[in-house]
Amino acid sequence: TFYARINEQIRNRWVQHLRTFANNAGPHVMNKLSQQPQITELEVLLDSEGNFQDVIFHRRADHSDLDVAAGAALERSAPFLNPPAEIIKEDGFIHLFY
Repeated sequence: TFYARINEQIRNRWVQHLRTFANNAGPHVMNKLSQQPQITELEVLLDSEGNFQDVIFHRRADHSDLDVAAGAALERSAPFLNPPAEIIKEDGFIHLFY
């Protein structure tokens, strides 16, 4: 399905960005961040052909680089080819929530 395919495109990039963050952050930052769950909730807007248009953050982690890693992974994973027409909303965009 479309969602399984795009999740596969995103997963490796997101993990790669998180590993880079963890390697560069240092033990003090990682220890502080590990004290509570770090959650980034975002909405990705794609055009009707599956091209990345924008990312909207609805909830941010305690460290902005975690949010940047998520947004960058999604942007760099695009385009998401052959989206089904029925997932295009009235505003002309496909809205994906992560």
